[in-house]
Amino acid sequence: MNSRLILTLTLLVGIFTTSLIAADFNPPKKPKMTLSAADMSIIDNAIERNFENLSKKDKKKLKSFLMDYSNSVKSEKGERNQINTSGPKKYKKKGKGGIKVYSGGNQTNNNSTK
Repeated sequence: MNSRLILTLTLLVGIFTTSLIAADFNPPKKPKMTLSAADMSIIDNAIERNFENLSKKDKKKLKSFLMDYSNSVKSEKGERNQINTSGPKKYKKKGKGGIKVYSGGNQTNNNSTK
């Protein structure tokens, strides 16, 4: 009796665990964009050129195709890596470097006092 109860409980836990693991994906969606013949030629030319020497317009189109594809495919739930499409980061210039030493009321950028 006890062995059947244990076997039944083990099977139930196994089934529920499998359903929880399978539920960790977002379902696939239909893509919003439909590629035309001109769009396919842009993709073919980019592949032939190894994605080099593309115009800004072509790069923008390829990015939109890839973003639409990545939004429509089945993916894992949870945090998704966001792609920065705004371009490279611009860093602020730092102030003058060096250690400022005050000697006799004068400010110098040397590491030693005079």
